[in-house]
Amino acid sequence: MLEFVFGTAVPPYWRQVEQQIASVPDDLKREALLGVDTQCPLSLKWESEGEWWQMPLDPVVSVRGRNEIVKRSVLKVKTGDKERRGTVKELWSQGDYEVSIAGVLMSGDGCELPETALRKLRGYCEGRESVEVLSPLLDIFGIRRLAIESFEFPHTAGMENQMYALTCSSDDFYKESLLIAE
Repeated sequence: MLEFVFGTAVPPYWRQVEQQIASVPDDLKREALLGVDTQCPLSLKWESEGEWWQMPLDPVVSVRGRNEIVKRSVLKVKTGDKERRGTVKELWSQGDYEVSIAGVLMSGDGCELPETALRKLRGYCEGRESVEVLSPLLDIFGIRRLAIESFEFPHTAGMENQMYALTCSSDDFYKESLLIAE
C-alpha cells in the first residue's frame, strides 16, 4: 500500500475522483470505487470525544468487500442434453469491508518528529475499541466505524516525516443491526 502513497504513481485527489464518478449512477458508485486507492479526507474520533481529528495530509484509502457464501456439493444429474455442474450456493451474506489507510505525518517546522500527530494516531491504533470515521469515500459504503486490526509506522526518511499504514475492518453497532432487522 505504501508504494501507492510514495511511489511514482501519485494517487488522484478526492476532488478529481469526485468529478470522475459524478456521472456514475448512485447504485453503481460502490462498485466503481471498490478496491480503488483514493486520496481523500478522513477524520477519526472516539464515541466519547466531542471533536473530530482530521488526519493531516489526506491519506490514501482503499475499500475492499467480499461476500460470505456457503457452498454445497450435490449429486450431478444429467437433464436432457445439459449436465449440471458446480456447487449449490445456499447462504449469502456480506462480509466486513476491508479498509486500508496509508499516509504520512509531517511536522510543521520541518525539523522535528511530528510527535503530537503521531501520539494521537497511536492512541487510536491501540485503543481496543472501534473508532468512528468521517470520510466522503467511506460514506458511500455506509462505513461509520472501523476496527483497526493492524498498524505500522515504517522507517521514514527525514526526522520531520513519519509514514503509517492501517489495516481495518468495518464495524456496525450490534444493537443498531437488531433494530433494523425488527
